[in-house]
Amino acid sequence: MDILKMCVKEFNQTLVMITHSDEIANTADRVVTISDGKIIGDKEK
Repeated sequence: MDILKMCVKEFNQTLVMITHSDEIANTADRVVTISDGKIIGDKEK
């Protein structure tokens, strides 16, 4: 996970990650929640 964060910062990249883990999702700058193919939440830090 640390190497992904480093690449995002160092190379000004966007990382799209799909997870069921709230712990991992909470490390993101933005979390989009999808259920049954529909966006039900969109939170930015």
